[in-house]
Amino acid sequence: QACSLLSHRVWSSNGAASKVLLMPCTQASASLWLAICAASAPWVTLAVGPNDCSSNSLSVFESEDKLLAYAASLDRSSMYGGQPVAAVGGTQATATSSGTKSSSGTGESITNNQEEGADEGGIVKAHGDFLVILRRGRLFTAKLGTDKIEPIAGVNAYGPNAKPASWYDEMLVYQDTVLVVGYSYAAYSGGGRRGATELGLFKLDVTTGKLTFRRSYYLRSNDYYSSRNYASRLIGSNFILYMPYHFVSYGAGVVQSTFPCMRKVEDPEWMNITNFQDIYRPLPGVEGSVLHTVVVCDLAEFAQDGSLRCTARGVLGPQSRVFYVSTQSVYVWVGSSKTPNSTAALYKLPLDNGTAPAALNVIGAPVDQLSFKEESGQWLSVLVRSEAKGDGMWDAEASAGEVGLLRVPLSLFSPGMYCFTGAKHFAPLLTPAKVLGRSAFQNRHVGDFILYGMGAGWRSSGAHKDDAVYIYNRTGGVTSKLSLPHAVDRIEALGSNAAVVIGSNGADLYFSAVVLVAGNLPKLGGRLMRRGATQGETRTHGFFYKPQADGTGVLGLPLRSAKQPGWSQLVSAGAGILFARVINGSDFSKLGELPARDGGKDDKCEASCVDWYGNARPIFYKGRVFALLGYELVEGQLTKNSLVESKRAHLFPSAQGTMANVDKVVTPQGSLFFWSVTEVANGSAVAPALPPSTSQTSTGGTTSNAFRESSAVFRTLWFAKVGLILAICSMLGKL
Repeated sequence: QACSLLSHRVWSSNGAASKVLLMPCTQASASLWLAICAASAPWVTLAVGPNDCSSNSLSVFESEDKLLAYAASLDRSSMYGGQPVAAVGGTQATATSSGTKSSSGTGESITNNQEEGADEGGIVKAHGDFLVILRRGRLFTAKLGTDKIEPIAGVNAYGPNAKPASWYDEMLVYQDTVLVVGYSYAAYSGGGRRGATELGLFKLDVTTGKLTFRRSYYLRSNDYYSSRNYASRLIGSNFILYMPYHFVSYGAGVVQSTFPCMRKVEDPEWMNITNFQDIYRPLPGVEGSVLHTVVVCDLAEFAQDGSLRCTARGVLGPQSRVFYVSTQSVYVWVGSSKTPNSTAALYKLPLDNGTAPAALNVIGAPVDQLSFKEESGQWLSVLVRSEAKGDGMWDAEASAGEVGLLRVPLSLFSPGMYCFTGAKHFAPLLTPAKVLGRSAFQNRHVGDFILYGMGAGWRSSGAHKDDAVYIYNRTGGVTSKLSLPHAVDRIEALGSNAAVVIGSNGADLYFSAVVLVAGNLPKLGGRLMRRGATQGETRTHGFFYKPQADGTGVLGLPLRSAKQPGWSQLVSAGAGILFARVINGSDFSKLGELPARDGGKDDKCEASCVDWYGNARPIFYKGRVFALLGYELVEGQLTKNSLVESKRAHLFPSAQGTMANVDKVVTPQGSLFFWSVTEVANGSAVAPALPPSTSQTSTGGTTSNAFRESSAVFRTLWFAKVGLILAICSMLGKL
């Protein structure tokens, strides 16, 4: 572990950069090395205030005029943080009106949610005998019959005669209510501004599967998009939405006198969902002009009377943010996106509105929502980097700096107060080596451990000798480094005592099991390799692991050609979904793949014509296995040693192209390799070289990409979509 830190950048107590000299890698020097790195880490400078929080009130603004005066004191740079401004008086936060409900979700979830009981907005949900799918501005339903998959409905994701939003990104289902979250750049939001989050509500007939539009609303906001996080959650009947809102119109240089509000799309009158008493002043040193807003709406009330009523609370700060939702609270981390190791703020907003928020002064930033873990209602752990920018837009795809773990007791969050964290709350961890093509930091809490490493993200990259996964035991305080023959592009749990690290070496896709047992050092388990492929989805929802009754488990992950970078998921469907059996959390065995066969043709898309959330998902539901592949829905018959296709349906027949022959999309012989724990440990987990006549791009199921790319229609549409993306990004700042 110490030897991996050669040329590791460390920081002296005054913040000056320094280099630790190379020393012989003996056991004694290794211990000294780690001691030096721990002593020199930036986290030791965190104690910037008294540990007693009783005098540090988390205050709201005294009046609307005070809030606007504060906003007027900010310049454009304040949205990025690091710019002190004149103090504006405030009053201590107190409990507000009656709280909202919070309970665990019900039914079988088909979504790879971070927290059980907190359903995340996605592109496919299950209800009864039906799947509901959101894609390219349309909603579809399909009935999962015993003899066939029957497409039922296909409707626009917006109301009749309405102007569609720019994007329709995610969806949630509560009883017979389907709620679609989108964003419109064109919606007029008052004060000379445009831009609003759109909420569309539909009624699902739970008997027939038909969809009926009910109502849609605008919420005044800026774009909520994140390449990793999801804007919405559903806990019980509570719909929870995060949205950023810029208080200052920088184009005109005029302070906005508008608050986060909502209105019916057809009604120009805005309704307040918050006021100055629900907006909290930024902590000292974390000033900024972005209002990070958490909206809560009760869908049970909407189901009863057809009216959506929402409340909102917000905190002012810089633009950089990450938000995480447990079943009890929403946590929002805000900080500067410009200055490394800058002071940041971590807010806890209880879902019970009767409890005032609390905050901590912290440092650095998490990379995404997976950096967080609320532990058994007693602790909060957050993995941070000294030069991370949060997960807004694509910020999570490039982070740098040292790695540390913040671990605080939840009792440190005192309602209506803010506290200071110090060195005792942070543990400096091993920092991955800087590698060309490895800018995407991945992390995941599994049981008592947190795993992290570097991957290629939305790009393509070859193998590197420094590829490794790092594992920290939160309770034992020990960090392990396990070398890998591939990048760390995805980390997923296989229960509470094992994980799988998935990544590419530029030519092939690897699945490496990691065994995590309390009291023991982590170790590598078995390994699976899929030749000529890479993962077809980068979002967490692209993966699913389902424990089986016999004690094993089955995992599913979309694939695409190894030549295609991660961003390909935006403009084309994946090649297929790989399913494998997991034995004892440490070994893999072959099951099969469900490939895409539709060549595709123009679907006459009118809205949301880029799959920002991907388009392929493995689905385990009611003991059955499905693959969502663009507009195709395929069922596989699962046995102990195989998975073979049994049913296939097309959700949008008018957009169905030429179907590939089955023999053109089967997995080629010799493309799957499995190695046991012993073979991995003794270094014999090496795939044979390809014969000279064999193309490295052969991917079996991914051959469907070959006929997609050979289609003149597809090529034309692909380039048109890319041009549209670039134009939109250039004009509207999506990038």
